[in-house]
Amino acid sequence: MWVKKENVQAAINIMKRNRKYGQKLDMSEWQDSGLHKIQNTESGVWFCDCVCSMGGYIAVSSEFYANGDGGDAGPWGNPVLNGLGGTYAIAEWFGISEADAEALTCDRGHEKIAQYRGKKVSDITFGDVIEVLEILRETGSIYSD
Repeated sequence: MWVKKENVQAAINIMKRNRKYGQKLDMSEWQDSGLHKIQNTESGVWFCDCVCSMGGYIAVSSEFYANGDGGDAGPWGNPVLNGLGGTYAIAEWFGISEADAEALTCDRGHEKIAQYRGKKVSDITFGDVIEVLEILRETGSIYSD
């Protein structure tokens, strides 16, 4: 597989933008919209003060919608691309394996990749995710070793 570096860079920008605007990160679910319905735009997420995971923020970003491959937010705030949802959409968008997408998104308990330093999923920060994305962009792998 060939890593789509431009999409990885877009994800880095998305994460930095949401961190800058004071959003919260929770890698345990795509989007927690509280009492509001699931949002499908970044401004909607910001207005409702929703908490999203990396994949949740990607799903509502203009970069994901502008991708030209049908990027959208699914019923749980998950990314949907070319008929693929969740980690499969992340794998497709980044050009990585499904196993790496699961590890990157903490799906199925894969929060123990080295860059997340054994943290609980709820303790992973924007900085942790950005670090892994930068490694992926530079090396083509989510693992630094």
